[in-house]
Amino acid sequence: MQLPLELRIAWRYLFSKKRHAAVNLISSISVAGVAIASATVVIALSVFNGFIQLAESRFSRLSAPVEIESEEANYFDATPLMDILCNIGEAGTALPILRSKAYVDAPDGQMAVKVTGADQRWMDTSGASSTVIDGMPIVADTLGSTLGVISVGTAMQTGIRPGDRMRLVVPRNRERLNPGNITGNFRSDTIVVSGVTRTGEDKLDAALVIVPLPQLRQLLSADSGSVSHIDVYPADGTDTESLVKAVRLNLPPGFKAMTIAEQNADSFKMIEIEKWVTFVLLAFILIVASFNILSTLVMLMIEKRNNMRLLRSMGMADRRIKKIFIWEGVLVSGAGCLAGAIAGMILVGCQMQWGWVKLSAAGIDPSLLSIPTYPVALSAEDLLAVLALAAITSFLASFVAVVVGRKNI
Repeated sequence: MQLPLELRIAWRYLFSKKRHAAVNLISSISVAGVAIASATVVIALSVFNGFIQLAESRFSRLSAPVEIESEEANYFDATPLMDILCNIGEAGTALPILRSKAYVDAPDGQMAVKVTGADQRWMDTSGASSTVIDGMPIVADTLGSTLGVISVGTAMQTGIRPGDRMRLVVPRNRERLNPGNITGNFRSDTIVVSGVTRTGEDKLDAALVIVPLPQLRQLLSADSGSVSHIDVYPADGTDTESLVKAVRLNLPPGFKAMTIAEQNADSFKMIEIEKWVTFVLLAFILIVASFNILSTLVMLMIEKRNNMRLLRSMGMADRRIKKIFIWEGVLVSGAGCLAGAIAGMILVGCQMQWGWVKLSAAGIDPSLLSIPTYPVALSAEDLLAVLALAAITSFLASFVAVVVGRKNI
């Protein structure tokens, strides 16, 4: 397939030696400007991708790859759904979960918390056991005592440590509220703290209590099969995407399956908004850098004026002559964008491999932080967005340059 004549001429002009050194200098500056802007956009978006992956890894310690909840009620009977999930090949493990708001009363402090009713199997499967930094990761009712795990934020605010006792107060099932007996609308139980968990994610570590599922059902006056969620984990060899599709395909009406990002939509949405706001701001820099080719093209038109007269005398139409400089602008901007994208990918790869850029905090050694280096991750979608933006702006800049300098053609 032969390239258009206009593109071949533009390609020759791109590498040919110019009579005026200023043309080469300005052209090099234009390419460098687009390259630096493109690399900056790629690196910035990669940093946000890294923070998104970091958030996913932290939330995954207490959030299942797929979580099912009812769209119509806070609580529902898990038995029918558990039977359905057992027949889905992609679903390896399904665990019932009960969540509610509660109040912790301890000798050294009180606070509102989010309580999760689960069992030891959920602690091990979800990875919550691995996040316990003090005590033992035990959630059970044994020897007449209810053992539970609390988050580091709960421990710090109430002064509770492993082995201490606390009073957990929860509201009864709303369907059984009695307006005439306020105190009767709440029930309490004494929990012995077995361990303290820390995931590194503020939302999870701020105010969390994990207790045995049967005890929380009893406190809430809920039925024996009542749950608020069902956590689903993939079978061996199954990826999360396939699991999500299979579960959603088999779910009855009135229920929805959520990924980790959807379960923690507020946190992920904030990162996404920051990412694309940054992209828009950096896009303006890339646009300005792309429009620097205006001066390059105008000077090239002046230098190649005699060539254009020769082409016109040979029968080339004016519109085709204009296309030469439009292609020239696209090539100049494209070269800069491609070079910048490659440089950005190399720098991001180096950061992923060696972690050159450290996170800093006033008076704190970066090695003592839970994340000593900036997390980064490349995304094909981001690279395509940068290349598409550069292509559009370079074409518009070239078109404007041809319109402005048409008298020199």
